Amino acid sequence: MEGKKVVGYYYSDSGEYSKDRANSDFVNRDSNMRCLVSTIGYGLGVNVKGLTNVVVWGFPGDLLDFWQEAGRGARDGGTGTVSWYGCLSEGTGCDNKEMKEFCLDNNTCYRQRILMYLYPLKDKTFRPPIASDCICTSSQCLAFQCGLCKCCSACRKACKIVH
Repeated sequence: MEGKKVVGYYYSDSGEYSKDRANSDFVNRDSNMRCLVSTIGYGLGVNVKGLTNVVVWGFPGDLLDFWQEAGRGARDGGTGTVSWYGCLSEGTGCDNKEMKEFCLDNNTCYRQRILMYLYPLKDKTFRPPIASDCICTSSQCLAFQCGLCKCCSACRKACKIVH
């Protein structure tokens, strides 16, 4: 049934009509389509309002590619979530040394490491807040006072309060 798809697909070998249709259905809030499975080619120059969840499957080429892929969500200024599947405990399947190191270190804030990679500073005192800066003091903290436990899985693991 044309136009009734809940999940669409977009990849480089799709015909132009299929790509245009997938894009128009995905960005149209009145469409039934709620999920678009795509290759990296979809996100270039595309800003989808209301896109809050991005799933990255496998290893991006490098940290810049990962940031680009992750950054496809929440481009309208809202809050977004990125789930990355492909970071195996031993880093198998990854040929890029930086990505492998990034993947294997799950004790340091992912956001901090990406920002330090993308914006290297001579002054190495720059450091975005991380979970060790957590100000939550009550086990009943539901307000996520510091917000750090929502930063990344490494920060959530280090947060003083398990939410």
